[in-house]
Amino acid sequence: MIDEHADRIDQGLDQAGRFADERTGGKFGNQIDSAGDRVRDGLDGLDGKDDDFGTTPADNA
Repeated sequence: MIDEHADRIDQGLDQAGRFADERTGGKFGNQIDSAGDRVRDGLDGLDGKDDDFGTTPADNA
């Protein structure tokens, strides 16, 4: 399912990160970005392949 919907998942993670960053006044931007990257890595590795998400959000645009 992740293979089919990686673009939507990526967009949702980006939206959630922006929302959290706005709500915290930008104080935790690095931590929020890092958490998003870890979620992407975790989801990407579920099928044993690192092929669902790019290395940066811009790679998936």
